Amino acid sequence: MPCSIEALEVGAVAQSSAENKRVDDVKDLAVVLVCRSALVKSPAASRSALAMHKASIDPALSDTLDIVGSYANEHGRTSLHEAAINGDLATAQALIEAGALLGAKDTNGATPLDLATNRSCSDLLQHHCDVLTTIAADPATLVSSVLAHCTTQSTCEECVPTIALSLRTYHFDPFFHWAPPDARAVVVAWACNAFIVQLASVTMPFLALPDDCAGDVLEFFEMNYSRTEALRVSRHCSSLEAHAWVRSVVSAAVAVMIATKATAALVRAAENGDMATVRDSLAKGADVEVRARYGNTGLMMASSNGHTAIVKLLLEGGADVGANNDDGLTALTRASRDGHIAAVKLLLKARANKDANDEFDNTALMFALELGHTAVVELLLSAGADKNAKDKNGGTALTRASSNGYGDIVEILLEAKADKDATNASGETALICASYKGHTAIVKLLLSAGAEKDAKNKNGESALIRASSNGQIGTAELLLSAGANRDIRDVDGWTALNWASYYGRTAIVKLLLEANADKDARNAIGETPLMSASRNGTTDVVEILLSAGVDLDAKNKVGDTALMRASFKGHTALVELLLSAGADKDAKDNKCKTALIKASYVGHTAAVELLLVARADFDAPDIDGITALMNASRIGDAAAVKLLLSAGADKDAHSYDGGTALIMASQNGHNAVVMLLLSAGANTDAEDNEGNTALIKARDNSYNSIERLLSRAIAKKLPKK
Repeated sequence: MPCSIEALEVGAVAQSSAENKRVDDVKDLAVVLVCRSALVKSPAASRSALAMHKASIDPALSDTLDIVGSYANEHGRTSLHEAAINGDLATAQALIEAGALLGAKDTNGATPLDLATNRSCSDLLQHHCDVLTTIAADPATLVSSVLAHCTTQSTCEECVPTIALSLRTYHFDPFFHWAPPDARAVVVAWACNAFIVQLASVTMPFLALPDDCAGDVLEFFEMNYSRTEALRVSRHCSSLEAHAWVRSVVSAAVAVMIATKATAALVRAAENGDMATVRDSLAKGADVEVRARYGNTGLMMASSNGHTAIVKLLLEGGADVGANNDDGLTALTRASRDGHIAAVKLLLKARANKDANDEFDNTALMFALELGHTAVVELLLSAGADKNAKDKNGGTALTRASSNGYGDIVEILLEAKADKDATNASGETALICASYKGHTAIVKLLLSAGAEKDAKNKNGESALIRASSNGQIGTAELLLSAGANRDIRDVDGWTALNWASYYGRTAIVKLLLEANADKDARNAIGETPLMSASRNGTTDVVEILLSAGVDLDAKNKVGDTALMRASFKGHTALVELLLSAGADKDAKDNKCKTALIKASYVGHTAAVELLLVARADFDAPDIDGITALMNASRIGDAAAVKLLLSAGADKDAHSYDGGTALIMASQNGHNAVVMLLLSAGANTDAEDNEGNTALIKARDNSYNSIERLLSRAIAKKLPKK
């Protein structure tokens, strides 16, 4: 392995030739000599020399020079890795002097230091890692190297200092890429802190620097530096001109820092009501428009917390009364939301936009009424706030106040001539909102103001329907007394009585019946209030409707009666009530299903029993020839099967596809039902239309226990030999 700089150079150039890269021998030799001299001095000088020549030499030579000390094999190991592994101290020293990458990592992420196999080699590598952390303090190489590097990174025709200032953030870190990662962070930090001073000391003209240099210099100082500490950097300057320039720039930077600190303090003080700190911050040049978290200004914070004196001071200091935070809230909307009337007065006097809205189109008026700030609502209305403005859901101040139950605010809005019939996005008026929520006082106000009592929302629901469905007896009474249409229908044909019956609103059902509401009104599917109540199991309502003489056996569009609805849902008490009232126990729907068939279909055994006691037709088939016994057998309801067999149901009846109760039970694996049917003497030889017996169905579905039961039953019937 080569161990000298000359050998390394020869090897690198040879590799370049092997890759068919052409270079001019004379020019290349001169560059190599320059780089060799720089390599001996320091890695920084080496890179500087390379950077100064890169713009004019063949790219092939750049690649060649970069290979020196950093070429990696297929395992990602450089020459320095190999030297460390072999404990070759002399080669490692030569490679380090040549600028080999101390922080290079192989494919396993190991550096040369990680792979060093003896103490001497390890110490050498560690020493050079430590040495790298002091490179930024070397005034002989730092500025010239960085300037040269930054200059090559830009095609800008500005002066060198300007280029260096504008590019240092982007190129410091890549410039020190040869340093190990741990050392690089230290190097870059030191370089940043020293760079501006050294640049001022060795470069001219200073007039070409950007006008906002104070902002650049500020980046190099912590926020807690004092003016005196910051000005000490000027002592590093080598000329009076540089000294004066650095002092002026640092002074400007410190002024910015002071104003920045004051600005940060301003928002906190405004929020906390600290008048003295607000005054002091403004005196120090704090930015009155600075924004804290969520984009809030000091004026917004003071307004939201009711610090009236600070609101006044900030307004006098030129604070923007119309500024919005990240949610679109202004100082006025925040003060209105939190009910600070004095702050609202000041902001209105300062010509705040009284109708400014947030991201959801909420105005100050809406915010004020949301928490019932009546005085603020009055103030905003007197100032001319838009009383009919709508939020993103179409809600107005009146619909929102009515929904929230703020009667005094509703009264104020009505006196201000707010649109009493305005609708929100769902088509609901203030009257519908108040009726649904049961705000009787507001309903009275709205009806007295002439609100449309039969207006409908987008679902076709009127105030009476909404009140009835939600059980609001007080508002329902008011609406009926005002002449609201008692039989008005929604888009699905439901009346107030339909909804009240469905939800079990007993008092409202009575009220509507007393008001002569149509007791047999049918909705879009032909369902009457009695059916609705029966379907939903509201027994008390059914009793009231029966007392009112409703049509007991009315059918909906699919032929269901109230008894069928109750039987299918398993509402046992209702089944009993309807049967005792004389409901037709054998009525059939459009598919010939009876209440008994519907109850057996879903396994409501108690309903099956009640219907059998009432002597319902247990063998009546539906449109497919399926009886109640077949249904119970198919789903495995052994209790219902037992009841039906005891009642005398035909155990061998066939459906229209030839199935029997035994075949259905066997096909679905219901052992207990099969045993009951066999005990009752069911025919084991019966076949469906495809020639399948119960035994074949059990065997096909691998129900072994049922197969054995059927086999034994069949064997018993065979004649003895």
